[in-house]
Amino acid sequence: MNFIEKIMTIERLDQLIRTRATGSPAELAKRVGVSRSTIYEIIECMKDLGAKIEYDKHRQSFFYIEEMQLCLRYKNKN
Repeated sequence: MNFIEKIMTIERLDQLIRTRATGSPAELAKRVGVSRSTIYEIIECMKDLGAKIEYDKHRQSFFYIEEMQLCLRYKNKN
C-alpha cells in the first residue's frame, strides 16, 4: 500500500468510525480491501495521530470516544 492509498484508507476508516458503521474488524478489512492486521495497524497509526478510538463489541463497530476531525488535505490560506 503506497502513501496515497494509506491516506485514502484512513479517510475511509474515519468516515466509517464517525458513523459507527465499521462492522467487525474482519468485515471492515473486507470492506476496505485490506487484511485484518492492516486494519489494526492503521487504527494504531490513527491513535498515534491523536484519535481516541475504541471498539464496541455489542454494536460491532469502532467509534471515537470524543468527537474528532481528521485533516489530511492541503487548503488555501484564504
